Amino acid sequence: NGTANGMSISLEAGQRFNLSPTGYGFYIEPQTQLTYSHQNEMAMKASNGLNIHLNHYESLLGRASMILGYDITAGNSQLNMYVKTGAIREFSGDTDYLLNNSREKYSFKGNGWNNGVGVSAQYNKQHTFYLEADYTQSNLFDQKQVNGGYRFSF
Repeated sequence: NGTANGMSISLEAGQRFNLSPTGYGFYIEPQTQLTYSHQNEMAMKASNGLNIHLNHYESLLGRASMILGYDITAGNSQLNMYVKTGAIREFSGDTDYLLNNSREKYSFKGNGWNNGVGVSAQYNKQHTFYLEADYTQSNLFDQKQVNGGYRFSF
């Protein structure tokens, strides 16, 4: 077992452009994001006696993406459906670690592509349900992810 503290800070910008004069219907939304993360070093010992020391880790992740969506509004309820795609890049991400005092290195640097589809439904301006499925592919990994939830606003 082991624990390490870390922190992240992120800056995101985007602008929705409605493609109809009513403000509802189809829209496009370009976005960009930059995230810096730091994780402190940590040490642990495996059950087989392996001593592991992970050095601190710095990450600088950039994203440029586009959302194409469709909004439907009826009374106090709203339905939003969208698809998204975007490029991601890890600019930093070099780390090293010790396995029984033998130094190893790894780099998370590289490019990737993220695609997704989602839907959110708002009822009576207080209740929002959402569901999103994402697929990210890069030179280092493939990741599939599904997020869903509920939000109550008061």
